[in-house]
Amino acid sequence: AAFTGLYFINMDVQDLSSTDRYAKKTIYPARKFAPLAFAFPIIVFIFESFTVVPAGHVGVQVTLGEVNPTPLSEGVHFVNPLSSVKNVEVRLVKAELKGANAGTKDLQVVHTDVVVNYRIAGEKSAHMYKEFGLDLEGKILLPAVNESFKAVTAHYNSEDLVTKRAEVSQAIHTALQEKVGKYGLTVSEISLVNFGFSSEYQAAIDRKSTRLNSSHIPLSRM
Repeated sequence: AAFTGLYFINMDVQDLSSTDRYAKKTIYPARKFAPLAFAFPIIVFIFESFTVVPAGHVGVQVTLGEVNPTPLSEGVHFVNPLSSVKNVEVRLVKAELKGANAGTKDLQVVHTDVVVNYRIAGEKSAHMYKEFGLDLEGKILLPAVNESFKAVTAHYNSEDLVTKRAEVSQAIHTALQEKVGKYGLTVSEISLVNFGFSSEYQAAIDRKSTRLNSSHIPLSRM
């Protein structure tokens, strides 16, 4: 509306092309900028139609609430200007479940931090975004890590969890992959860190270790 008003603003100036020194002509100063009024929306349209998906990501297009099932690869793309593009990381990333605890086969409580390296399958990213949004770690991965840790630990005695740490980690890895694989997540590696038992059981282990060490003292030292 403002531009329409400017379009009709005029002024009278001397007509230099006339031999009559008092001759006037009417000019419309704003009309010379009329093409810009049409060019600006076109420029905005073109600008909004391009998007860049960064390296190590795929782009999920959402147009008026509808998710496009075909993800965009990394690089520059021409898209519907009404679309928003959500970048989903498909590189190997790390997640950590802190303070996980579970019961062993001999009814002891074990606690640990579980570190998981995983990646998202790019071809399933659009479906996963539609179902779970961008918080796949919180909604899918970490709950599955906790369930797998508890399920596997229940099949081992507390002593076995110490002596067979690699075997236990592999069992958790396998159980976890079975749970999250259907969602397009691939688990690369599982690590159990800050591994320990209840304070009472840990004290009993320390006393046993002390007795064993004492029983191996050479006679020459007694």
